[in-house]
Amino acid sequence: MAKLTAVYGPMFAGKTTWLLARVNELAKEGKNSLVFKPRLDDRYGKESKLYAHSGMTGEAELVDAQKPEQILSLWEEKSEQHQVIIIDEAMFFSDQIVEVVKEMLARELEVVVAGLDTNFKKEPFGIMPQLIKLANERVGLTAKCYKCGGVAQYSVRLSGGKDEIVVGAADSYQPACSLCHTICDDHQAIPFNYPNLRPAVEKSETLRIEIAADSMRVGKTTAVRVIAEGLRSMGKLVTESYEDWQHNPHLKGSYSDPAKNFLDSQKWFIHRKWEQIVDGTKKKGVVVQDVAPETDYCYALTNLRLGRMSQEHFDKYDKYYRSLDWRAVPRPDLLVYLRVSDKELIRRANAAKREFETVDDEYFLMMKKVNREWVKGVSNSQMKILEIDTDKLDFANEEKAKKELVERVIDIMI
Repeated sequence: MAKLTAVYGPMFAGKTTWLLARVNELAKEGKNSLVFKPRLDDRYGKESKLYAHSGMTGEAELVDAQKPEQILSLWEEKSEQHQVIIIDEAMFFSDQIVEVVKEMLARELEVVVAGLDTNFKKEPFGIMPQLIKLANERVGLTAKCYKCGGVAQYSVRLSGGKDEIVVGAADSYQPACSLCHTICDDHQAIPFNYPNLRPAVEKSETLRIEIAADSMRVGKTTAVRVIAEGLRSMGKLVTESYEDWQHNPHLKGSYSDPAKNFLDSQKWFIHRKWEQIVDGTKKKGVVVQDVAPETDYCYALTNLRLGRMSQEHFDKYDKYYRSLDWRAVPRPDLLVYLRVSDKELIRRANAAKREFETVDDEYFLMMKKVNREWVKGVSNSQMKILEIDTDKLDFANEEKAKKELVERVIDIMI
């Protein structure tokens, strides 16, 4: 029986996940389905696959968005053995897609289309509203608002200018409710809702320093050691606290099978970091902490943006992160933030990459983008920040640079 189903909603509402589940249902019913998507949707690569934010994938045929008639041609080439045609990201296709859909319905095919019904301005997006109007069945999906957690029916663009079509994932878009929806201009991107949960520093016998950086392999661990040694040489009582990655039972699995293990690995890391900082508040003198907890959050967001962590798992991580008692973990007296150029970052990352770290250059560069996005939103009223250009201050190898790093910390702390 000819039937058109339209699935619509904002970014991260689960539209592609819904389609993939429908493909599985059809297979159980003994029906063959042929799946299409526009070639310009390359957020997760240029392979002939559907990629859902949930982590699910499935086979798909790539079609020129300006030539939707290719859908009919490909169906005919496959001996017309498929009773159901599924089209993802339908809003990207030209108006001709309506005539293609009508022709498929005339041939007694079941057709399912999915896409955004509104663009980032809350205006009708492309041809999708016409397809929804034409549909026999309409499935409207919603997401969780990235700001308030309420029901989101719209997509907000975080960056990327004013063109209607800018293909992107969590680095460019987030779901938003009507009240939280904002349109950014070309010059001011809307910041991601990074957690700011820790209370201000209260008067204490302990001075607390935390280290953060653009990415892995920039020198955080070395900075902890250099600062601690420098302060001890001045007679200070210093406790060093390092990233406890060696004891994380999920770490290696988070690289080999991130869909299965990454969430557990990140929950382990942030809980361990919370424990370390709580312990640090009980110490006297100076505590130097390797990796600020907010950069653990940034690490999870990096993996979401790269498709290594599903939106569903990121939401669970976000909920777990916010469930910890951050009242017991005040902000540091000083955040030392290490910066590095792209070229030097890639050189260091590849030189020191652990054997199980199956990541490429893009991974480290995305991490840098996310961390800088976070630290840019941190004001000096929230915590004092000392930014260090590690390209110019090589405290890992030069004695003069080590001394300068310690002196710069002391200038701010004392």
